[in-house]
Amino acid sequence: MDTGTKIGEHLMEPSSGAGETVLPRPVEALPLPALAAATRKLADKLIEHFTMGEPAALALAQAVVDPSAARRAAESPERLRVPGGVILAIRADVWARYIIPDPRNPRIGPSRRHPASNLIGTGESTRFRPLAEPIAASGSRPELVQRLANQEHLAWAAQLSKEYVLDHNDWRESLRHQGVMTEVWLAATAFQHEDSTPGVTVPVTVEGSSRVTCAHDLLALRSADVPYIRDTAKLRSHIRKLNEAITTAGDPAQVDPEVAVTVRCERLPALLLVGFEPHDGTTADFGVAVKSLVALRHVDSPKPWGEAAENEALADAVVDEIERRTLITPTKTVSYVVSRVRRL
Repeated sequence: MDTGTKIGEHLMEPSSGAGETVLPRPVEALPLPALAAATRKLADKLIEHFTMGEPAALALAQAVVDPSAARRAAESPERLRVPGGVILAIRADVWARYIIPDPRNPRIGPSRRHPASNLIGTGESTRFRPLAEPIAASGSRPELVQRLANQEHLAWAAQLSKEYVLDHNDWRESLRHQGVMTEVWLAATAFQHEDSTPGVTVPVTVEGSSRVTCAHDLLALRSADVPYIRDTAKLRSHIRKLNEAITTAGDPAQVDPEVAVTVRCERLPALLLVGFEPHDGTTADFGVAVKSLVALRHVDSPKPWGEAAENEALADAVVDEIERRTLITPTKTVSYVVSRVRRL
């Protein structure tokens, strides 16, 4: 699910006048994916500090852009209070190609058909039963478990979720110009298959599924393939080619537009949910705690500011960015704002 403001989309819509748009975020060379030794050290830190299982720790560590920074953050994780306890979290940039959006995005709830329905198996949209809700891993590990019939079951669910998101919560125009600007929340999730397919563990969004879905679409990446095809050597080669294209262009403004979009979408900010400390006497587990955290964002969320306050906040962001790039002086900024207010 997603909150957050689509700043780029809000300020680049057709109704805006000429010259009144936010400039696209400049592209810069991406860091190369971390070496195996750095990834291993971060995984070991997650296991040591948060009693995380090896597959889950490795999945999160491989997704992190800078493992050394994440290791330092693990020394003093953020503490997010929820009913029944405290979730521990680490902020870090992650590779979009190493995480997946929740294949059972709660936004698609109105169109979901449950196993008791006589519609299951009657068409493509009901070819499989809906994915069950993930549960907490055993042993109080800060991980989730998602059960699947088979690999195709995941592909089917992810495709339905993608179609719904692109129809009802499309962030692609914003992401093309700005990338993902607010962190997504990730939990290490083990996919267990009912057939002979080996289980796999991958970071899955518990918040931010629509943004990651749209980022994957812009990267021409099928989300359901991510758990089975992560290849660091291939990613490193891909990042080198992108960086070469940026270097060859010389001026960031001259980078091929499609290359620029790809660069903006390759990495994104994330909040890694890595631990849970339950209160004494509570029966809450990591799965319940994660649902409570998401509910605080979406079910019991703050009352919206209203259109006037929203427009003012967006305008402030625009003016700050224009001044930062020295495209306008503070004196001209005041004149510009006054003229805009008079036109409203």
